[in-house]
Amino acid sequence: MGVLILVVGAIDKVTIVVGPFLIISTVVSLLRQTGRLSENTEVPCLMIVVGLLALIARFLPLPMPRWLEEDTKTPKG
Repeated sequence: MGVLILVVGAIDKVTIVVGPFLIISTVVSLLRQTGRLSENTEVPCLMIVVGLLALIARFLPLPMPRWLEEDTKTPKG
């Protein structure tokens, strides 16, 4: 799913976080299932990864996704 998000979706501030996070969480989950990584290590590592990805998305000059942009064409109220 992470690769699909990056390939099909446009590269923006959301897909640059969600796509790699899904790929990394899959690899970490496989490591846990094969006994090479404990659950006590998996969860904190994933939290650090999502924080780093969010920080990268914050500082890279990437566009906001269209569905998050405010629609200025339609009047409010």
